Amino acid sequence: MRTYSRDAWLEAQALWDDGEYGYRWGTVRKLAKDRGFIYPPAGTIHDSREADNPSQRAIIYHALEDNPGNVEAIVRRSRSWSQVVDGIFGLEAQLAAGVAERERDEAWQRKDEPDGREATMTLKAIFDRIGDS
Repeated sequence: MRTYSRDAWLEAQALWDDGEYGYRWGTVRKLAKDRGFIYPPAGTIHDSREADNPSQRAIIYHALEDNPGNVEAIVRRSRSWSQVVDGIFGLEAQLAAGVAERERDEAWQRKDEPDGREATMTLKAIFDRIGDS
């Protein structure tokens, strides 16, 4: 377990308080403190996830908006904000792979479905058979 001096603790609390962290950060802040990283992630409230080199704060905040439960789980098993960011990147890669797999499955299922012309021909054949009987 990490130990910090009183001055370090107060400095970290001041950074959290002055950094304009909203309500979404409450649980994550507590979990991070319990895991031993008391300082907030690097970055400011104005940082963007879409920047060329996004800050830790921007990456974590974006993930908090999309998947707060998953971010909390990542923080629970991390020891630093860098590990949290790595976990978020891993989560995003898993989600992207899942989407690609679903798209492949849907395309495979669609290839066996009749197109508009085949469906029309099938309906015509059914009506012809009904008319002949």
